[in-house]
Amino acid sequence: MKQCIKPLLLSVGVLSLGFGILGIFLPLLPTTPFLLLSAFCFMRSSQKFYSWLINHKYLGTYIINFQIHKSIPLRVKIVSISILWITILTTAFFFVPLLSVKILLLAIAIAVSFHIAHYKTLKKPISMFHIHKGINLSHWLSQVFCWSPRETFITSHDIANIKQWGFDHVRLPIDEDQLWDENFKKNAAAFEYLHKCITWCLHENLKIVIDLHILRSHHFNNANNEGAMTLWTDTAEQEHMMDVWRELSAELQHYPTDELAYEFMNEPVAPKPSLWNDLVARGYALLRELEPERFLIFGPNMWQMPQFYKSFALPQNATRVILSYHTYSPLPFTHYKAGWLPLGKYDGAVHYPGKTIPDSEWNEFEQANGNDVLAVIAKERKEFDKQSMIAEIKPALEFAAQRGMQLYCNEFGCLPSVNRTERLLYYSDLSSVFKQFNIAFAAWDFKGDFGIQAWDRKTFENGAIDTELISALLETDN
Repeated sequence: MKQCIKPLLLSVGVLSLGFGILGIFLPLLPTTPFLLLSAFCFMRSSQKFYSWLINHKYLGTYIINFQIHKSIPLRVKIVSISILWITILTTAFFFVPLLSVKILLLAIAIAVSFHIAHYKTLKKPISMFHIHKGINLSHWLSQVFCWSPRETFITSHDIANIKQWGFDHVRLPIDEDQLWDENFKKNAAAFEYLHKCITWCLHENLKIVIDLHILRSHHFNNANNEGAMTLWTDTAEQEHMMDVWRELSAELQHYPTDELAYEFMNEPVAPKPSLWNDLVARGYALLRELEPERFLIFGPNMWQMPQFYKSFALPQNATRVILSYHTYSPLPFTHYKAGWLPLGKYDGAVHYPGKTIPDSEWNEFEQANGNDVLAVIAKERKEFDKQSMIAEIKPALEFAAQRGMQLYCNEFGCLPSVNRTERLLYYSDLSSVFKQFNIAFAAWDFKGDFGIQAWDRKTFENGAIDTELISALLETDN
């Protein structure tokens, strides 16, 4: 019997979905009740169909409106009750001869009408958060160095330029030590700049992702002695991270949910994937309680590399989630001569596409890097091209398809220390892959080492704009 139930529920769900879609275009056919029935059937028959439906950028809003607000639009109430009574009265007076059955049908109609009417009337439908092409505003409220003063490094003019060039959103990394002192007292000036940036973005019709980049208890580059790493062993630090988000939510919750989203944490590096997955579940529950309508962004353990989606877990009931990943493959090419990484010691030849490091240079590369974990990963990418890019993100694509969620590459980039032509081709190929698989992106970065806008670190003035790189990113003619 159980073997028959799932196919039956799936069939009913698909049929109801069809009626729900028709209801969007036919005024007399209600949409929400049919979609709710589909969600109910899919939940019990197919997790894949259920995830796809509730995370669909159009259909999902009808369901989430009901789940979050427990309310129904006035039009849906009127149409649903009207169709109910037309159907019941027609059946009772023309097709049912028994008085007792007529009375039963009328009683059902009264009960169902009361049930529909008692729900609150939805006045403002829930909104969606759509992003496509973005840029990271690094080194302003995160990893702040002496060459990035806040008052001049990012300004309203910069945000206007980003919009004019064709980007539709920015990702803003923020660090705990920039926004709070060691006693967890707010840095008023830093928060003022945070609000300024959001306001500038809203004015330019740019969406914004608030990315919790670095905690005092967690730094993604701790292996290179950049910051502490106590988050995974200290439960008090884990609770403190929740407090950070409680404060951020209290500060930012008034901003529109279709304009601003939260990224729970940048590049987790937990010793076990289960530690990160547990923290994700806890963070999701907290933020969903604080802000039921806010879009949240999560990615896998180990620097959000796409191959680690195989060990990533997201709560089954998760909705309004965007899945993120980072890619800097192949590292010897994208981070050529990067002084902050061990593999940056290598100064031999590098290329894209094809063999990243010529065979004759591998001994030198290994001697320069030893067994550093990033160097080990780099060795697995001896040859790299556009097809390699696609193969690398396959686990992320499969996870996103299974959950019916938007995929978002919110960090990628290549230093200008490599051959100019090969660098532009690298960006162009990545952009082509993003477009092919409908992946949103945010390039790293605006005015940093990878930047599209030059910045003089001595005079604190803007330099040349890399129009060729912008064109490669946005697939436009410069």
